[in-house]
Parts: sequence; structure tokens; C-alpha cells
Amino acid sequence: MWLIFDLDDTLIDTSKKFTNQRLALALTSMQKRGLVIANFSTALFQLVTINNKARSAAEALRLFLAFGSHSMRYLPVGVEAVYRAPLAADAAIAPVPGAIEMLDQLQDYPLYIVSRGNEALQLAKLEKAGIEPRRFCKIYISES
Repeated sequence: MWLIFDLDDTLIDTSKKFTNQRLALALTSMQKRGLVIANFSTALFQLVTINNKARSAAEALRLFLAFGSHSMRYLPVGVEAVYRAPLAADAAIAPVPGAIEMLDQLQDYPLYIVSRGNEALQLAKLEKAGIEPRRFCKIYISES
């Protein structure tokens, strides 16, 4: 028997804090490239609200730009910031409550991670959350 886990919101709690930090980074990055917004806090609130209903942060960024009648040329900038920017030292990353204890109980089984995203970022999140990569027989991360 194999036990296969996803990373985001299965082992690591990303939706509550981490994603919002990345959306703020995306908004800042888009502003630096010329996106004009009247109020950063208001725009971030709108983006986070959209993200709460969106299938992904990329979709949330696209909808945010569309609803605000902004150019889609900023979308790749925002997506890059969310999915590829290096992990900040103060990034809010924690394991899902009970995840480490569950992994401890399952240590006699072959454990795997299959996740989608940027490999370097996903591995950095895993380690920042205090989950040792060596617990797993294989970690497979794909961008598609």
C-alpha cells in the first residue's frame, strides 16, 4: 500500500496566510511594472476576496485585472510573483494541524507527495513548515 499526499492545504496550510502574502507580492510586483491602483489595501482586499472563490491564484489575478479594466499584460508579472518568487524569510507557512502527527503514525508505510507548482518553491514550503522531505519515498512536483 502506498500513501500519496498533496502538499498545499493537505500537509501545509497555504490558503489562510501564505496565499494572501503571495497575492500582496503579486500586486506589488504589478504596481512596480506600471499597474495603477488608487489604494493598495483596498485592491489587496478585492484580490483576496476574488481569490477566495477562484480555482487558483492565477485565475484570481486574471479576474482582478478584468474587473478593474486593467491590462492583461500585468497577469504574467503577478503569476510569476505568486508561483515562482523565492520564499521570503518571514513567509507564514505551517503544517496543517495534525499533519506531522499523522505522518509520524504512518512512518512504516511508503509515503509520497504529488504536487503541482514550482519545484524549488514547493520544497522550500515543505521545509519551512517543518516537514522533513526524507519522510517520503518520492516527491513528485510538476508545473502542469
